[in-house]
Amino acid sequence: MAKLFSREVWHSQQLRLSSKLEMHWFMALPLTGLLLLAGSLFTAGWQLLAWWQTGRPNWAIVVILALMLLEYLFYIGLYARMTQGGWRAAWGLFWSLPVAAALALPITIQALGHYLRRDDHWMKTTHGVL
Repeated sequence: MAKLFSREVWHSQQLRLSSKLEMHWFMALPLTGLLLLAGSLFTAGWQLLAWWQTGRPNWAIVVILALMLLEYLFYIGLYARMTQGGWRAAWGLFWSLPVAAALALPITIQALGHYLRRDDHWMKTTHGVL
């Protein structure tokens, strides 16, 4: 299904190149998120093992993680300021975004499994039916 949609998007005469690239980026997000998680866990484990073996941390990794945390905090603060939610809303976002990402992980893994099995069956979820 994704291949078919991808082909139709790519060959569409009504879409600009930037729109086509954005749609493909969006379609790839579940897979890239899964790869990023796997790579992050592998790297963290590797660094922890190296720290345990040498007795000292890799300060380049520590600095990179600190910069990533600062960027995360910056965007949460910016969102809270733009929406006038204040720092209480920002603090809630600080904890809710990783939780939401963790909750989405099983869905991504299941979707990847469906894709690898070439299972393109889709059952509509019913809403509002008692």
